[in-house]
Amino acid sequence: MYAHVELRPVTEADLPDLFEHQDDPVLRAMSVVPHRPREAFFERWHDQLRSPDSCTRTIWADGQRVGCILSFSRSGRREVGYILGRAFWGGGIGTRALRLFLLCDPHRPLSAVISKHNVASIKMASACGFVQTEELAANESTGESAAVVLTLTA
Repeated sequence: MYAHVELRPVTEADLPDLFEHQDDPVLRAMSVVPHRPREAFFERWHDQLRSPDSCTRTIWADGQRVGCILSFSRSGRREVGYILGRAFWGGGIGTRALRLFLLCDPHRPLSAVISKHNVASIKMASACGFVQTEELAANESTGESAAVVLTLTA
């Protein structure tokens, strides 16, 4: 169990570690977001960091960079997404990070689009007050897996 979890704004220095987290094949299988190769990952993050619409935070636990959490608008919906390195799963870091993030991004409703088979992530969002509001079919053309949408309204 990690004693201290905090969020800091994402910086350029965070990106190589964040890429390594999302490049993990087990994590990729759990994600609704299609995998991005290194160059596309960095390009996408540079767009996020420049966007006034995005709220991006690096997750730190006991002084270690362990993942990231961000919110953005897509297709008329405000969404939150997160990546936690596999070595840090199961210790409550993700739930604590999401609770902290909800204090720094007051947008509501806020939705989490999560792969249907990612039970731990669904439990994490539910523990923070998100409730399932929709199911999404897999999208073969984009590589997105079947998902559930959980939404926080208050």
